[in-house]
Amino acid sequence: MFAITVGDPDDVTGLGNSLGWDGYVGVLMDDPNLVSWHSGEFGSTIPISGSADFWFTTHPTEVVLSTGFASDPGFAIGVGGAVAAPIADALKVTTSDDSNDPTDGVISLREAIKYANGKGAGTDVRVITFDMTKVGSIITLKDELDPLKTDRNIYISGPGRTVLTVQRDTAEENFSLLTVQTTATAVIAGLTLLNGRSDVGAGIDSRGILTVTGCEIRNCYATGDGGGISATNGVLEVYDSNINGNTADGRGGGIRVSQAVSRFHIADSVVGLNYAKEGGGIWVRLVPDVVIDDVQVVGNRADTQGGGIWCSGTVTLSGSTNVNNNIVSNPAGQGGGVYVDAGTINLLDIIIGYNQGEKGDGMYLRTGVTRNPGVGGVTYQGDDQEATGP
Repeated sequence: MFAITVGDPDDVTGLGNSLGWDGYVGVLMDDPNLVSWHSGEFGSTIPISGSADFWFTTHPTEVVLSTGFASDPGFAIGVGGAVAAPIADALKVTTSDDSNDPTDGVISLREAIKYANGKGAGTDVRVITFDMTKVGSIITLKDELDPLKTDRNIYISGPGRTVLTVQRDTAEENFSLLTVQTTATAVIAGLTLLNGRSDVGAGIDSRGILTVTGCEIRNCYATGDGGGISATNGVLEVYDSNINGNTADGRGGGIRVSQAVSRFHIADSVVGLNYAKEGGGIWVRLVPDVVIDDVQVVGNRADTQGGGIWCSGTVTLSGSTNVNNNIVSNPAGQGGGVYVDAGTINLLDIIIGYNQGEKGDGMYLRTGVTRNPGVGGVTYQGDDQEATGP
């Protein structure tokens, strides 16, 4: 939003796709980004030819001002005819409030995502950052954020998972904390995501190309699959992150990855204290490229199969991955640590120990699974053993 002095139409040389102003101040031709005109008190109307200062409000878009303003200012705020300098970076979050008001002089996470989505498709990366001199340690969401849109490249760069938490207001309706649409490319870094509630992917519901790095996803609950993260298309990569204390009534208490995903890699992370009917920590089905490298899969629980990990496809466990103290609670449960349903399992220097399951407390391999012990293979601790069967 800008405040422009009446009589100075030359201050604006272009707005979005507009050709500019016509001869009357207050008339902007053929611009789809224009939301409203205002004069004096916010919300009043303006005549075609006015004699008082006025406001106009647009969606964040490409704006060019002829008086030395930046070419991509996002929101600029002015009052009483004084043209205010635009906010330097419309993708820098400057408030903890979950606001959606372009007149308030601050930018919320909700507004920054709207702006990034509105920039149009393309290969340029839209980076959302946080001014921690103005943003507190918690952003509490009242409603679902806009999905990270198809054909956009969006990087949400937080200050660190111990510094900033994005959480759902527990008094509000259920929703996923972040949603990534099909063919969107997103990086989520340096945040804690807390208290998501939804049918799938309560922390993050992804159908696109998603990288999660340096994050914690905690205390999220899905009535279906994927308490912490659900990936049902595209790619999922998780690095240096903690996926802890999440629940799914279906599959994948911590992470659920379904067969339309082409690659799932997780490294240098902790998946702990999650619960699901199948795959308490991680559930991944028929994905052709799965690597679980140097991951602590600890203290998860499932009802029927795969207390720590339930997997099929081509799966590699490597890099001192430790599958420890996971439980299948059903008396006929299979694979306290790891349950391999189909495909190939590559075991490269991993530890499986102190898990509990009626059949294969360490690892259960269904008949037909190819087991490849590579360099280092697997070391079992405690009473853990392998079992095979139908």
